[in-house]
Amino acid sequence: MRLPPLQLGPWPQGQDTFHSLTHAVFQPGEQRLARLSRAVNVDLDDEGWPKRRAGITLRVALTGSRLFANDSLILAQDDTSILSVDPSDWSTTELVTGLSGDPVVFHEHAGQVFWTDGTSNGRITLAGTALNWGCSVAPTPTLGTTAGDLRAGRYLVAATFVDSSGVEHAASKAAVATLDGTTDLTVNLSAIDANAAYVKIYCSKPNGTELFFCSQVAVGALPATITSVEVSEEPLRTQLLSPPIPADVIFSYRGLLMLGVENAVFPSYGLSHHLFDIAENLETRPENVIAGAGLDTGFWTLTANGAFWTEGKTPESWETWQRSSLKFSAGALVISGEKIPKLQTSKNIALFVSDRGLVAGLTDGTVVQLTPDQTTLDVANKSSSIVYRISGDLRQVLFTLE
Repeated sequence: MRLPPLQLGPWPQGQDTFHSLTHAVFQPGEQRLARLSRAVNVDLDDEGWPKRRAGITLRVALTGSRLFANDSLILAQDDTSILSVDPSDWSTTELVTGLSGDPVVFHEHAGQVFWTDGTSNGRITLAGTALNWGCSVAPTPTLGTTAGDLRAGRYLVAATFVDSSGVEHAASKAAVATLDGTTDLTVNLSAIDANAAYVKIYCSKPNGTELFFCSQVAVGALPATITSVEVSEEPLRTQLLSPPIPADVIFSYRGLLMLGVENAVFPSYGLSHHLFDIAENLETRPENVIAGAGLDTGFWTLTANGAFWTEGKTPESWETWQRSSLKFSAGALVISGEKIPKLQTSKNIALFVSDRGLVAGLTDGTVVQLTPDQTTLDVANKSSSIVYRISGDLRQVLFTLE
């Protein structure tokens, strides 16, 4: 005699890894919704009914992979390289080589993808072209003289690199030369950044203190000669700024590109995403920053043992408070709050993975545990990847820990 199939479920409260199997939450009761002690390779719908997950197909074999994907581009780390993946036939193109092999962090900002592995960094256009992200600070120029007629006096001279995209980079301290009225200035640099295409030269008026643009020359045309300082009134704006620092975390806030480096957060110099004022503009935390997420009214930063909320439109006005003492993994996702009805907000939210499961950071600076007293995870020294997934009638937030 064949017995009828045994119906399992539903479990409206989902999986519970927090309580012991003998806890009352697993016992039948009229006022108690059923919970599942362990779910392996199944999805639960919004009523708690299980469905086996679909299988997966290997498309690209990678080593130590970190991924990035949007509507235009799929990027994958393959050990010491970054690949572009074509989903039409799953072929790959090598965009970046010679990396350290440490995990790469990808972040989309201002129509391009910025990346760092903590040692080096770069950017990739949505068309799949790899470019530099910043040039080194141009060295203090080496000055000389040649026959000419610049007015007698004391001159200050500085230089900046300009890359092939036309982006100007940082200048160091100025060199000083004193002329007697019978010479012009010659300008050379002791080192040239590999990504520099041009050098912009700035010079003061005789005995002046402010530097103005004088000349732009191709890097191969050095040394250059300054025959006149009455060229422009364009001041040098990038002196004593820094190129991007190889970081552990990248995120966006109010158009700024934010870098998490050890226990500090550095904002870009306004919308100049390749420049940073590391001496003046920074936020510090009691421990290393492992994740960040910018929202409309402020930004979240995580350490292994806390979540911090910062408000203010500009770095000068930022105020920061610790909002949670949960333990966290590295990683964050910013999505619309409408995708999680429980939160009852249409504004963007930040999602993190804590030792108590998935956590939402809201625009009012509050932290909401999405599965309170229901999930426990080992997040120590781990990184999380979080995605929002639509599959048929399922709407899910999935995360992995590694």
